Amino acid sequence: MSSSSAAALIAVALQAIAVAGCARDPTPFIRATPNPVPPGGDLGRTVIAWSTANGHGGRVTVRDRTGETLFALSPSGTQPAPWIAAGVEYEFRLYDDDAQTLLATVRVARWNEGRWIALVWALPLFTIIACIAGGYAIWRRRAAAAAWSARDPAIRTALATALVWTAGLFYASVLSASFPNQIRINAWFESDQPSILYRMVVPGARSPRPVHPLFRMLTSTLVNAAAGLGADRDLAARSIIRLAGACTAALLFTALRRVGARIFDAFLVTIAFLNSAAFVHWFGLTETTPLASCSVALLLAVAAKETGAGNVAWVIASALTLGLTVTNWTIALAAGYFRMPLRRFVHTAATAAGLVCVLVLAEKAVYPLRTPLFFSPWTIAREWIWTQPYQQALGNGSWSPLANLRSLWLYTGVAPTPVVEGTVVTNQMIGLSGFGAVGLVAVGAWLCLIGLAAIAATRQDGARREIVYACAAFLIAQSLLHSIYGTITFLYSAHVAPVLFLLIGMAFRESDPRLARAVCLVFILAGGFWNLEVFRRAIELVTMVTLH
Repeated sequence: MSSSSAAALIAVALQAIAVAGCARDPTPFIRATPNPVPPGGDLGRTVIAWSTANGHGGRVTVRDRTGETLFALSPSGTQPAPWIAAGVEYEFRLYDDDAQTLLATVRVARWNEGRWIALVWALPLFTIIACIAGGYAIWRRRAAAAAWSARDPAIRTALATALVWTAGLFYASVLSASFPNQIRINAWFESDQPSILYRMVVPGARSPRPVHPLFRMLTSTLVNAAAGLGADRDLAARSIIRLAGACTAALLFTALRRVGARIFDAFLVTIAFLNSAAFVHWFGLTETTPLASCSVALLLAVAAKETGAGNVAWVIASALTLGLTVTNWTIALAAGYFRMPLRRFVHTAATAAGLVCVLVLAEKAVYPLRTPLFFSPWTIAREWIWTQPYQQALGNGSWSPLANLRSLWLYTGVAPTPVVEGTVVTNQMIGLSGFGAVGLVAVGAWLCLIGLAAIAATRQDGARREIVYACAAFLIAQSLLHSIYGTITFLYSAHVAPVLFLLIGMAFRESDPRLARAVCLVFILAGGFWNLEVFRRAIELVTMVTLH
């Protein structure tokens, strides 16, 4: 059997599993949006949606510290609850028509302002304390040396990798829990979160965009297979995003270690990545961005292997960068060109492209007319409508290449306070006036890190020089592309973040490590606090836009 036929059969089998996961009776539900309710003002507001699934009866009650009271009488519907107080937990209950059988419940609480401020300070401080304590223990080789042989670098690296994976999962989970259950389409920096979530949980749904040819197949198959085992589809979709955050952190750490960064330095840079604006704003959202960023980090880890990775690893990493976001394939092409002989590079690139094409065609065979062909000239030409010159001609915003580059290079590390334009939360045209005092300190630290990375890039040699060339080619390609493509460039910041932080980590070897560590710690503290505060403000704005 040919490899193409085998791939097609695998794709069909996976889709069959996904469909089986969906072959279930409709179930009653009750949901609250947003939940938790963001802080601000005396009382918060959420909207309760419910359905008994059979069209009969339906009694909704709310229980708090004072007891249980009637909220609504209807088999299905939506109704606002504009009286959510801080420090009180409300349980909304859905009963059947005889008010005896409990069908579903949802608990609603509100983010307390003091709790949020404590969290904003706790995350950066926790990471700094963990960096100092963990780094000292590893550096001095005193942390239980007799128990687990701390002198073995492989064990220390494995433990540090597990630690950053856990930190990534924790960060992504906290951020994911902060988002409203539903967000108005395009409201969050022009992201398509409602549509993406729908396509993840519904087999056969049209792919989100032809620039993400394998996203729907990979995620929907996993989500609906989990649903077949009894898991909640929405929770499964969000869990995939959280795991993407954890894996991106671990893969970035692995890449940093493979380019020669010390364990402590690699750990420090990875924690800085977790506190960046790109991670804070995008790795808690159910979108294509976290998985696309994870594929870039995987490619970097594969390319950074000193002795050279095998063909299978190269093909898988290359296919994922292409399949999750086609423009990110430039990192695979650049890394392959600089890290491999020309013949092997052409072979692995062609194999990866062929694998993606076969899987897309197999999915199209299962669901005809559901999946646009990303390699079709007509499909490629249609992407012109998402360029800023075209949108400007339609009267949607203005084209500013310098603002785009500022967003891609600066806002990836530190984001300004966003505003609402129409029904969209955006920071596209906001300059330094959007930063407070702490934000300006974070901007200064970020620019210092970028400067150190640029200086160190000229001093690399051997395999590290090849990695620098590949990263530079990718960043140049992304800068040229997003100088015209995409109405809000911040949407693509998570794609370039792993590459920027890899270059920053490589600077620790070629510059004064004490200076680099000090600047990185300042970025973690100031940037972590500021980015989370900006994120909180963005959550408030998107909630307001969604509810109104």
